[in-house]
Amino acid sequence: MKQRILALAVLSVFALPGAALAQQKLKFGHVYETSEPYHKWAVKATDEIAVSEQKLVDDFATKYKKTVVKSDRAAFQQVFLKFHNGPDATWDKALYDKVQAIK
Repeated sequence: MKQRILALAVLSVFALPGAALAQQKLKFGHVYETSEPYHKWAVKATDEIAVSEQKLVDDFATKYKKTVVKSDRAAFQQVFLKFHNGPDATWDKALYDKVQAIK
């Protein structure tokens, strides 16, 4: 029993710093770090979501004879711009524009 406890203690001493470093890397990692594997998988997931959404739109049109109306993003954005860039916003206009430029 004492050997198991000692083995777990030794293992935790060596394993925890590596786990903490990995967590910190993910916590502070940025999506635009294209050299990181999670960037590749994030881009792949985004593409798969877009394909799935288009398939749903096609299914609604062909199978269920429903019309899917795309929202007018520009009008929606204009209405909510005052909330994003108003006095209560926690970021400045430059950061907001940078985020909005992401495609």
